[in-house]
Amino acid sequence: MKGSRTRDRLLKVSELRGDKRIREAAEEKHDVRMLAITSCELVAAEAHNYFSCYRTYTRPKSSSSKEMSVSLSSEEQIYIEAENKAFQNLCSYIRDELLVTPKVVTMAFLRAKMITMMNDVGVEVIKDSTKKHLKRNLEQEFESTLHISLTTTGQLLFVPQPCL
Repeated sequence: MKGSRTRDRLLKVSELRGDKRIREAAEEKHDVRMLAITSCELVAAEAHNYFSCYRTYTRPKSSSSKEMSVSLSSEEQIYIEAENKAFQNLCSYIRDELLVTPKVVTMAFLRAKMITMMNDVGVEVIKDSTKKHLKRNLEQEFESTLHISLTTTGQLLFVPQPCL
C-alpha cells in the first residue's frame, strides 16, 4: 500500500555492536557482498538499515534446521556432481561416436543415455529439470557442431554438422 504508515523505519547504525553483529553474520553465511560492505566500519560510514532486515539477517539459525539443510545440501551436491559427470560422459559420447561417424539420433535417445549414465553413478530419481534442460545444455556445448531439427511427428533430431 502506497503511503502506508506501517512501513519499517530506516535506522542509522550507531553502535559498534550492531556493526560487529552484521559482520559476524556475514562471515557465518559466507556472504561476500555483505563482507565487502562491512570491510569498513558501518558506524563511521553512517550506514542505514531497516530493523526488520537487520533482525532477519543477524538471527541465528536453529541447530536442527542447520543439520537438515546440511544433509539436504550434501544430497543435492551429490546429485549435481552426478549430473555434471553424466553430462560430460554424454558429451564425450557425442564427440567420439556421433561426430566421428555421423548419424542422426533423437533427443529421446540422448536423454535415455544420460539417465542411464546417472543411474550408473548411483542416482535413481532424475529431476524433471535435468531432462528439460538437456537440449539447451547440448546446444550451448556444441553450438554449431550439432543441428537440431523437429520432425513432423514432434521428435527432436540431433544431426551432426557433417551430415547436412
